[in-house]
Amino acid sequence: MTPEERLARFLEAGDGEVGADFLTEALAAESTWENPSPDIEDEVVRAIAGEAQTEGRLAVVEPLRSRSRSRLRGWFIGVAGVAAGALLLAVIQVGMRDRGIRVVMAATDLAPAASAVAEIIETRNGVLIRVELSGLQSAPDGFFYQGWVRNGAGEQVSIGTFHMRGGGGRVGLWSGVSLDEYDTISITLQEERAGPASSGQVVLRGSLDT
Repeated sequence: MTPEERLARFLEAGDGEVGADFLTEALAAESTWENPSPDIEDEVVRAIAGEAQTEGRLAVVEPLRSRSRSRLRGWFIGVAGVAAGALLLAVIQVGMRDRGIRVVMAATDLAPAASAVAEIIETRNGVLIRVELSGLQSAPDGFFYQGWVRNGAGEQVSIGTFHMRGGGGRVGLWSGVSLDEYDTISITLQEERAGPASSGQVVLRGSLDT
């Protein structure tokens, strides 16, 4: 798994335990530092200051203000360790959320209690579509859910599968095609071994045009 994929996996999960090796690789990935917020250094310093103050380590924070971004990056990888790395990734995650495009997905008659918001995040290797789901029932045994993007001509591209048997929440889907053209997102209920084509049983749908 590449550093970029590890970072994307963390962002999809949103929280949970992460190891030192993961943080080191994620912080070393070039994509982590692409188009950062102009205020990221101050945000990181403030975050570390709050953490350090509670543990008596405030003295290490102030010198950071005079360092360049590249030196700050090296400081995190070489010195800050897991706690500071987690704080930085939290700041990056918030920044990506601020830049993401959100699409409200409407339920169909097949899942009237369901609702979802899809967040579109452009990355170097594809488009991450992070979907927050609520009220969608677990797929029955022998079935699964599949995400799709569709263009104006009705052509569809799969963006991944999931089953929701873990209690719901967030899923991460990936598109290898541009959502400038494939601007409709849908989720269908699919039967296993029924073939790769869409079943047409749409449970949620949203459009970037709305």
